[in-house]
Amino acid sequence: MGQPSRKHAKKHRNIWHASWREKAVMSTRVLSLALSLLLICFGNGCALTGATSTFEVALEAPANAPPMRLGSVTYEPSESRLANVGTFDWGKYGEEDLSTLGASLEQSLKPLEPEPGLASHEVHVRVRRFLVAHSNNEALAFACVSWALTDPDGELAFVEQFYARDHVVLWGTVGGTKDTVHEGIATRVLRSAVRVAAAGEPVPPFHAENTFGRFEAAMVGMPESLTSVHVGGLYLGGAFYVFSSRYSGDSQVSWVKAHDHFDWSGHLQRRRLGRTPHS
Repeated sequence: MGQPSRKHAKKHRNIWHASWREKAVMSTRVLSLALSLLLICFGNGCALTGATSTFEVALEAPANAPPMRLGSVTYEPSESRLANVGTFDWGKYGEEDLSTLGASLEQSLKPLEPEPGLASHEVHVRVRRFLVAHSNNEALAFACVSWALTDPDGELAFVEQFYARDHVVLWGTVGGTKDTVHEGIATRVLRSAVRVAAAGEPVPPFHAENTFGRFEAAMVGMPESLTSVHVGGLYLGGAFYVFSSRYSGDSQVSWVKAHDHFDWSGHLQRRRLGRTPHS
């Protein structure tokens, strides 16, 4: 699974002598924490380490919503980043996460699935950047996403770029933050696509929870740095000593901002010619 990061300098270390009562309390707390982590891991499919889960979006499609299918879900592996501060290198966004998002989008579109061989609107999603960052007391997931809707003739009907994020402190999992971002992405994309297809023209996108049209709005409340505090013990010479260490580092949230828009016309043309990697 990797080792806890030691890239960041220790800010300070404290050492103190513990009485037998303090030892007992500490032992109980450590055991309780270990059991809690095991329960979280088994109960959430190891979401603690960054695994994601499938879900289904309720589309609330109008009666005149035309048939629609999932066209593609892609990402660029080099645009996935992990910032772990004083923690194991768990949770970097990858192929398995993308497959989970794709399966969730496909399942959600089942009610609008066209007849086999029938041309229909298609939804295309591109995860442009995905950051996962965590310390031992907080975690975040932050993504830049572009998506497009094509009509039955394969022409672009709608294009949008937006941001989705989640941030938890003390209580939550790395996988849980990625799931929240996935749900925000899928809800905004699919409900917007249904609206556009039903209207037959561009309409304002659906503002799903945890999604933002502007990077600056998405940044509100996001930490620019992360800190981990580690506590350990040592029994030596008949005495029990407790050590605490602090590690701090950049959360790298500013990296998520995209400085351009995705070229959907070129991308879809290359797909038709079979020249697009990660498609």
